[in-house]
Amino acid sequence: MEKLVLDRFEENRAVIEKTYENGEISYFSVARETVSPEAKEGDVIRAEGDSFLPVTEETKAAKKQAISLLEKLKRKSR
Repeated sequence: MEKLVLDRFEENRAVIEKTYENGEISYFSVARETVSPEAKEGDVIRAEGDSFLPVTEETKAAKKQAISLLEKLKRKSR
């Protein structure tokens, strides 16, 4: 399954990162108003019709994994 992450906002556009099952990454942009106002940069999102909504549980899991990887790197560098 593909994973969508809200990468950033640029003026009236939202840039979305799309990661495919094979690990390939691509980017596309959509009108900013199609993204839920609750969504923040870095949030995992899902497409629902013509809108993009944040997926809170997946976002929390992704952030937890990123923190864990950073901690692992810190311990390794000591």
